[in-house]
Amino acid sequence: MKDTSQSLPARFEFCVVVGVAFGYLIVLSLLRGFGLLHQKAFTDNALLAISMYELVVGGALLSFLWLRGWTPAKIGLLPTFKETGIGLLLLIAANIVWGAIFYTTYFISPQTIAHMLETAAQLKAQTISVPLVAGSSFVNAAFEEIFVTGYIITALKPSRGTSFAINVSVAIRLLYHLYQGQMAVLGVLPMGLVYAFWYARSGRLWPLIVAHALQDVASLLVR
Repeated sequence: MKDTSQSLPARFEFCVVVGVAFGYLIVLSLLRGFGLLHQKAFTDNALLAISMYELVVGGALLSFLWLRGWTPAKIGLLPTFKETGIGLLLLIAANIVWGAIFYTTYFISPQTIAHMLETAAQLKAQTISVPLVAGSSFVNAAFEEIFVTGYIITALKPSRGTSFAINVSVAIRLLYHLYQGQMAVLGVLPMGLVYAFWYARSGRLWPLIVAHALQDVASLLVR
């Protein structure tokens, strides 16, 4: 089975991983973004459903990639205390960039920021389990960063170049967050660029997972 999987073309592997990991999420995001499907708040049940989806799909894809010769070291997934500390610094850097964009936009178009904050408030449930938020945030961060950053950039960079790999990573990240409307462009896009550029230069993934997980926790709990 391992020999068979390793004989598959790299292009086929890429289509399988990206399509399975993000295809369904992109379709849902587009339907919600165009108002064809109602976006519900992130309740406990919603977070649990998302986490189960990511655990099942992520586990299947990681098994497939393992058979293809991919390892945690290949994508820079090496959890250490030092890498965790770097993740905290990366979170601060991403939020500085986001803050600059936020206040610049507010100065130019206050109504845009008002609409963005209204959308963000609608995505938050009135009551939510803190342990579930923590667990689901880590699962989501690991799922997204392993595939949209670690896999995509590592797979594309050698043959297509750094800029192309970063652009594809950021574009896919934006597509499955389009349900957030303007918030996706003003929030997710800058974060995706910071993460992708940093990973393309360093090749270290754990700091991204730490930063992303903490950002998700803050986004869900801070009101």
